[in-house]
Amino acid sequence: MTEPVILQIKRGEELQLKFNEASGAGFQWTYEAAAGLKVSEDPAAPDAGEDVGSDTVAGFTVTGLKPGTHNVQFTLKRPWETKPRETRNYTIVVQP
Repeated sequence: MTEPVILQIKRGEELQLKFNEASGAGFQWTYEAAAGLKVSEDPAAPDAGEDVGSDTVAGFTVTGLKPGTHNVQFTLKRPWETKPRETRNYTIVVQP
């Protein structure tokens, strides 16, 4: 398991995260977040390549709701598979 990326934001502040995903091959990013954070999905946008089946960019907006240290985990996998292709962990420190 990789070490989490530690980021700091203020309460009410938004943080934008973007990840490449091979959506044409069925891969999707999902997330699990602590209660002190609000995570919303942004619409997927095509990557630089415009060919059919090109990667897309999955975007997420993380908002700090409650001061403290909170974790959020993003997982890239196909919905029908159990083993993720990639996992990214973030520790978000929300300042008052």
